[in-house]
Amino acid sequence: MSRLSVASLLVVLSFASACDDKKPDIVSPSSVALVDFVNATPLSVKAYIGADAVTPVALTFQQATTGCSIVQPGTQTLSFKTTATPPADVAATPATAFTAGVRYTTILANNGTANSVLLLPETFTSVTAGSYGLRIVNATGTAADFYATAPGAAVSGTATAALAAMSATGGATGANGYITLPVASSRVRMFNTGTQTGALSTFDISNTPATQGVTLVFARNAVGAISPFVVMQCV
Repeated sequence: MSRLSVASLLVVLSFASACDDKKPDIVSPSSVALVDFVNATPLSVKAYIGADAVTPVALTFQQATTGCSIVQPGTQTLSFKTTATPPADVAATPATAFTAGVRYTTILANNGTANSVLLLPETFTSVTAGSYGLRIVNATGTAADFYATAPGAAVSGTATAALAAMSATGGATGANGYITLPVASSRVRMFNTGTQTGALSTFDISNTPATQGVTLVFARNAVGAISPFVVMQCV
């Protein structure tokens, strides 16, 4: 078994337990890595784990796979391919050692000239009530400063995050990737590096989830405009 949704996995485990509760689980959510695939490009693509397609349904701009995909521990390559027959490679991760029990978000991004894949481990830790965790992904070809404020507040002081093109808070390891903010700080604005006027893009997060994490991706649509969107953790 190369992959299953978590929901299907739990059904299988429950059935096995009901048949014989003396047998140990062969597979459990803590024994595999869980991956969410996200398309932040205008292309229509399919996601793959190794040579296996994750889903027969193509992902268009701002779409993610439904539910977590399972990756067996060990070295694997995750990729995005075209919907043609046979499919052509769009971009892929390097061969990566995946860790059991860890969640990952995999994002296909484009910097204006080339496609690449961002592989971001999930390291979210619950925050206190009245706050939420925000991870920002800059899936554009432009380095930028990002400010998270209350909707009516002006930007000032140090940026909430300063990101190079094609990078994310927490970087490749995911460490401290989720910035703890009050739930009222739901407006996120993107500016050219070192500036606080002429926002390149603005996004209001609806119903910021107290004690949970939100990933906000800034990406360019088919006409080159920056079009942010939210990705929640896969379940």
